[in-house]
Amino acid sequence: MTVEEKLLSAKPREEAGSKTSRKYQFQKDLALYMMIEEHLKRVDYLFLFDFHEDLVIGNHSEVPTKLEFFQIKSKDTKGNWTVKSITRAEKESLSILGKLYENKIVFEDAVAGLCFVSNCTFGFKAIKSKKEALTMSIIHASDLDDQDLNTCKESIKAEHKLMEVADFENLMTFRVTTLSNSESSVHCIGA
Repeated sequence: MTVEEKLLSAKPREEAGSKTSRKYQFQKDLALYMMIEEHLKRVDYLFLFDFHEDLVIGNHSEVPTKLEFFQIKSKDTKGNWTVKSITRAEKESLSILGKLYENKIVFEDAVAGLCFVSNCTFGFKAIKSKKEALTMSIIHASDLDDQDLNTCKESIKAEHKLMEVADFENLMTFRVTTLSNSESSVHCIGA
């Protein structure tokens, strides 16, 4: 067997590096995809990559007064995000919601939105409109049933030692992207 054949046929000892690289590639491709969408809608905007958040969009390129913060996560496996998975702290760090809400604490009234974007659906218990959460591509926190909403807010309170969580229902959205996890670069180029 040639070296080339061995390289192609032998299973790598580990794939953590390539999986991590693909997840960052997904984030980059999704941010670029979103930039294309924004460019079609706005004359002036600001995009910040991996600075304060996975993606930050400002309303002006030179003097932004409003900011939207995005956590971007992909999943290789089937499944969906649950309230438990988005409120669970990650390895001595904040949870997904805790990280997003920290921007509200730091940037206060300049925050126009907080958004968690993924290639996977959200398996929330119930939506006030009685729609099935798994079929929705955009879910506003204000759409969550009281139990899920309270779980999210209590988690944020505990992580940040807050008495109340201001504007969470108005600021927070959950979005499912159509960008494929494994083929994100190809889909982004197509856009």
